[in-house]
Amino acid sequence: MQAHGSQFRTVAETFRTVYRTEGLAAFYVSYPTTLTMTVPFTAVQFSTYEFIKCVLLVLELTSLSCRAHAADSHSRSLAGTRSTRSTRTRP
Repeated sequence: MQAHGSQFRTVAETFRTVYRTEGLAAFYVSYPTTLTMTVPFTAVQFSTYEFIKCVLLVLELTSLSCRAHAADSHSRSLAGTRSTRSTRTRP
């Protein structure tokens, strides 16, 4: 709201005057325009968010699977090394 040269002193006074003279519909005149701009943007944003979330989840699960496999392989190789050492006979 521009304060310079305005006939209204407060926001509440402005609201009351618009409501009395033009009715409740005056506050929703630009609502279709707002929806026309907001709905496509929100749809693209939400779709992109869900796609990226899915891709990152797949990458994380793949990474965890690889880490688990590597840790399992490492633990098996250590177990194999220890079992081999324990069965050796000393000279």
